Amino acid sequence: MKKNRVLKRPSPFRLEARLGRGLSRDTAEALKNAHPVVKASYLWGIISVQLLDVLGPEVHHQWFASVRPVVITDGTLVLETTNHFAAQWIHRNYQELVDVLLSVHDRHLSALFLSNSDRATRPRV
Repeated sequence: MKKNRVLKRPSPFRLEARLGRGLSRDTAEALKNAHPVVKASYLWGIISVQLLDVLGPEVHHQWFASVRPVVITDGTLVLETTNHFAAQWIHRNYQELVDVLLSVHDRHLSALFLSNSDRATRPRV
């Protein structure tokens, strides 16, 4: 017998905290001056939670749960996917949404999804 599960929505106050809103000036300033890898990890954590809330747990688990932040460089948040198909699918279907969510935090940022193999074969500059 299968039980019906009811998903509880988090309270707006906890959701605000999870999304990183209401940051103190010190925290915002520290993030601005943070190492690009640390900043990438922090921003992806926020964006990932927002994607979970917007798209739901099934879609998030399918496409975004295994995405890992790499670095922020030249106004681009580089994100690593498990394979080339996932990188293409996310780019084709969710790139605009991810870029809009990123623009809330930094209007000059956009996302780039690469697979493990793409990162391994790219020449280092």
